[in-house]
Amino acid sequence: MIDESVLKNIPSVAGVYIFKKGRDYLYIGKAKNLKARIKTHKLQAKVDKKESLIFNQATKLQWIVTNSEFDSILLEAKLIKEKQPKYNIRWRDDKSHLYIKITVKDQYPKVFLSRKEDDGKSLYFGPFLSSKIAYDIIRLVRQIIPFCTQKKIGKRPCFYSKINLCYPCPSYIESLKDGVLKKSLKKQYRENIKRVIKILSGKSQGLIKQYEKILKNLSNKQNYEKAIVVRDRYLKLKKLLDKKDFDLVYERKQKLWNEIEKHLRKILKNFFDFKIEKILRVEGFDISNFSFKEAVGSMVVFFEGEAKKEEYRRFKIKNPKIKDDFSMLVEILKRRLSHKNWPKPDLLVIDGGKPQLLSIWKSLGRKIKLPILGIAKDPDRLVVGKPPFKEIPVENKEILLFFQAIRDEAHRFAKNYHIFLRAKKYQKN
Repeated sequence: MIDESVLKNIPSVAGVYIFKKGRDYLYIGKAKNLKARIKTHKLQAKVDKKESLIFNQATKLQWIVTNSEFDSILLEAKLIKEKQPKYNIRWRDDKSHLYIKITVKDQYPKVFLSRKEDDGKSLYFGPFLSSKIAYDIIRLVRQIIPFCTQKKIGKRPCFYSKINLCYPCPSYIESLKDGVLKKSLKKQYRENIKRVIKILSGKSQGLIKQYEKILKNLSNKQNYEKAIVVRDRYLKLKKLLDKKDFDLVYERKQKLWNEIEKHLRKILKNFFDFKIEKILRVEGFDISNFSFKEAVGSMVVFFEGEAKKEEYRRFKIKNPKIKDDFSMLVEILKRRLSHKNWPKPDLLVIDGGKPQLLSIWKSLGRKIKLPILGIAKDPDRLVVGKPPFKEIPVENKEILLFFQAIRDEAHRFAKNYHIFLRAKKYQKN
């Protein structure tokens, strides 16, 4: 049992706490307020068996104060990996763990999500039980310091270089003929990776001081253009670390998504002859036009059940000979699948039923090596498999709501783009 005097001395700050029995680690957790979190543990020990075992068996309680809640998330993952606490049960299934992997031995180190530590050449951070945590960490860090996530270097700059999330882009660097510029940009890219490693290692405060020093030197030299770039990164990093309500894990939402994903895989495995391991990224597609004029298509992205609006894409229908929605849908799917540098989806969803799926199957059926389904209306139901397809009424309310949200969002996004193009054309006339 933990001595009451120890509990009184816990600070109300962000950090990681450790329950121990002698030298054995019982449980490791993170908190944005250590004192409040431990108090919750104590209260839950009266009604929850697992909490009671942790709190009543523990003979020692330790804590490590961190500079931010963000740093506490990183430190928690690191310590759980090292110490393997007895009651961090959910971390024992290696298949469910996600790591952030940096291929430090590569000419241009890349940053990926990885299911396990599968080589001796890369640097790993984690494990993170929730893929949402790992995904959000990569997304937030990338907004501060751009880096590449593509496995192969292409012949031209990737899509993310256009929105400053991959800069300098390795594909662009390799296309250069100017050796001096190429060397300079390659060095700049590797410096970016070093800074990413610093953030993921919990050394953000050192990076903040480094940015402050660089800013001062640039201001003294009146190099204001470069100073603006550094200042923006500095402010974004400060915002990330100073955020008081930073909580990447929403336990209830995560538990709900896990249930949806489990049911979804159970449905899909009966209709496809390839293994479906995880469904994390779901992409939805729809078409919008008026008498086949200003025809457009939309792609919306949901990751672990939540919309990722920054990854939505829209398409103008390019082929003027197309005069039906089915062929338009095929065109935008072909174009989407041609983007090998975009994140790979785990499931494709289209607004429509058997006719739409049949058109796609005839054109792309043998080329699509991932599950695709339609959501038909009146009543809403899923259409899956191969011709002649199978219609499935959705009994699970949460799954139905999820697919309805994808369909409605794809419809909204396509319609808004169509209206925008029509208004633009009207203004020109």
